[in-house]
Amino acid sequence: AYVNTIINYLKEFPNDPLEDQMRIRGEGQFLRAAYYLIVSNLYGGAYDVKNGGTDMSVPLKTYEWVVESKFAQASVGKVYDYIVKDLKSACENLRGVVQKNFYRTNQLATRILLSRVYLYMENYDEVIVQCDSALTMGCPLADLNTFDVSDEYERDYLYDKSNPEIVFTMGNAVVQDRFTSKIYFGSPRGTYTASQSLIDEYKNDDKIKDLRLSCYFEQHARARSRFGVCKNYMYDYSPTGDYPEVFDSFLIRTVEAYLNKAEAQAMKGDLAGAKE
Repeated sequence: AYVNTIINYLKEFPNDPLEDQMRIRGEGQFLRAAYYLIVSNLYGGAYDVKNGGTDMSVPLKTYEWVVESKFAQASVGKVYDYIVKDLKSACENLRGVVQKNFYRTNQLATRILLSRVYLYMENYDEVIVQCDSALTMGCPLADLNTFDVSDEYERDYLYDKSNPEIVFTMGNAVVQDRFTSKIYFGSPRGTYTASQSLIDEYKNDDKIKDLRLSCYFEQHARARSRFGVCKNYMYDYSPTGDYPEVFDSFLIRTVEAYLNKAEAQAMKGDLAGAKE
């Protein structure tokens, strides 16, 4: 409701600088699209390209006023079409905008999110178009070789504010608490661990050392054969005084532009391009 109000009431301030109006509208469109993508995936069906998205999803409400009538569900296709519309418009409204921090979105974050939506829709040509546009803006990557993971309580974390990959995050909440491998106040906090089949995908032998295993996971404090996710700081225990500044479940990183493009290329049969 707040986002709808902001977007629809901008016309009430015609004397404000045009660049401010465009930026605010673009930020609102990005957030509305992101929120609808989340709730549609949670409460609606997945986008099925075979039936054109005719499965049912959540109601689509884009006006700000309150009505007494019940809302009707919209189809997945209709919701996704609106998400795409919002993000494409946001890309134009955010063109050239430089934000003060990664809590405010920009065109790069918007194009990466749009590439994700197109990937869900299996529109691989558009995925590549959006990823190429993002890559031309500059998509730096973190060097995992520099990560210090020797001390489990004072280690480096992927979701640190200094990570050049982070282009947008919604606040600083943490879902990782339910997956952490550490012990707090005498007992392990983690309820869940990564499956062994996932851990086995990270090859570590004489020829290959996959740094993602040590940088993204830690051995469980008691069940040493199991691994918990360890990408972010914790809320209630941090000897260094560092607390999470990144929301691990609402996050856009530059690496997604590379991965989305590679997946789209692979699905189009361009395996050589995907491997690059």
